Amino acid sequence: MGRVLVAVFFAAACLQFAHPLADGDLWWHLATGRWIVEHGRLPDADPFSWTISAEYAERARMSVRANWLAQVVYHGLFAAGGFQALRLFNALLFTATLGLVYGTLRRHGVRPAPTLLLLAPLCAFCVWYDELRPLGFSVLLGAASLWLLERAELDGRGWRGLLPLVPLCAAWANLHRGFPVLALVLLPHALGLGWRRRWREVGVIAAAGLATLLNPSGLAPWRAALEESLQGPGHFAILELASPLEFSRLAAGGAGGSFLPLLVVIAALTAALLVAGRAAIRPEHVLSWLLLAVAGATAFRYSIYFAVGALVAAAPAAAAVLGRASAERLQRAAPVAALAAAVALALSAPRPALRPVHDEAVPARAVDALLALSPPGPLFNSFDHGGYLIWRAWPRYRVFADARLLDYSVFREMAQAGRDGLLPLLERRGINTVLHPTFDRDLRVRPPVLELLARPDWALLHWDAVATLFVRRAAAPALPEASAREFAQQLFGVLEHRARGRAPSAAERAEAEAIRRALDAGGR
Repeated sequence: MGRVLVAVFFAAACLQFAHPLADGDLWWHLATGRWIVEHGRLPDADPFSWTISAEYAERARMSVRANWLAQVVYHGLFAAGGFQALRLFNALLFTATLGLVYGTLRRHGVRPAPTLLLLAPLCAFCVWYDELRPLGFSVLLGAASLWLLERAELDGRGWRGLLPLVPLCAAWANLHRGFPVLALVLLPHALGLGWRRRWREVGVIAAAGLATLLNPSGLAPWRAALEESLQGPGHFAILELASPLEFSRLAAGGAGGSFLPLLVVIAALTAALLVAGRAAIRPEHVLSWLLLAVAGATAFRYSIYFAVGALVAAAPAAAAVLGRASAERLQRAAPVAALAAAVALALSAPRPALRPVHDEAVPARAVDALLALSPPGPLFNSFDHGGYLIWRAWPRYRVFADARLLDYSVFREMAQAGRDGLLPLLERRGINTVLHPTFDRDLRVRPPVLELLARPDWALLHWDAVATLFVRRAAAPALPEASAREFAQQLFGVLEHRARGRAPSAAERAEAEAIRRALDAGGR
């Protein structure tokens, strides 16, 4: 019964993680892996954007080389099996992370069913991080590091049992730029071992840390991670640096904050276990929990490491607490509860979809038009479309900006354009072509679209529900134009749809008037 229950649970978890790929970073990771394989080397500078300033050239060089091994893996999987292979790989990677935490709890003596119950909130929490990004490798290798540390301690293997940490950390440093988080994983154990004067084990952990320097940028990723973390929430557009509470408000809205209860449950449950089973834990377990808790509460980026590390830290306490005679009733009920948790995970998983990528938000039709019409560059694009343009339109076009945030001065320039209008930026940069999202997530037409629609010196080449394409008329006078009137009718239709039979609000009436004024001003 136990093996069947474990198999059912992990099958449900894998189904949970096997949703279609949706993260916008997918595209530039694939493009970078393709570039590395085709050129047989790492890029010396960013090949995909045209706006990197001298001030940020070194940051850009470090960032574009930082995830190279993961990107080559992605490219190889894509070449072998397309997006379905990437989707399956990502699901298996996060399932393997759960497997390592499961193995650690079991090694401490926690029975299978209670272990699955402890894993259930972690599985649900991982869904907030399980897109195909190099972060997944960091989460997996963090869990693997903790598994190795606990195994070496429990099996009495000493420093030899820790030797695999050295190649693991060297690989980690080439898979994901966020590898400096390993300091949060290794430091508590190094301090605990040092307190017990086990200097050989401390030496192996130190060697593992030094092995991270075997990456293309040496110390630069460590400096960048420290600088970004110290800059704190609200720094530019790095939403992951916001606290979990702030992140839920900024990125996901009210309904999207549902990961917060899961985080609180994991924190409260593991803290209670540490207190109740304090006689069974080592000092490094408490220190690890506290250090990861501070990091996870400070930045959403680190909350996943806390969720994984907190369960590992509480493993010996869980074994002690659940092994007591008073917990016998819970042990008997655990299999049924674990089965219910597996069923809940399976039912909450997205419906199986043949399509491996959620591509509704990518500007596929606009990029088709861009490549077919070949308007002259330079090209301006928004952050959210930059990655897809790198994948589809390079090398014919290089992007203005993308979610890599290689040059903070470009972000500040775009933020200024959001306040003052896009046209000054276009004139200052000599931009001839603009590919811009049509609507925001509330289905309001984006101001830059109306701004360009109102300009007779800018022609509308393409529009759809995702993106619009404009070109400066003087730079491409012979290109065929799309109907601005039909586009406006589409915008009015979206306004009517938003109203849903009620009287339009004052804001909606103002938006409709802005569309009419743009058409009139543009002479369309």
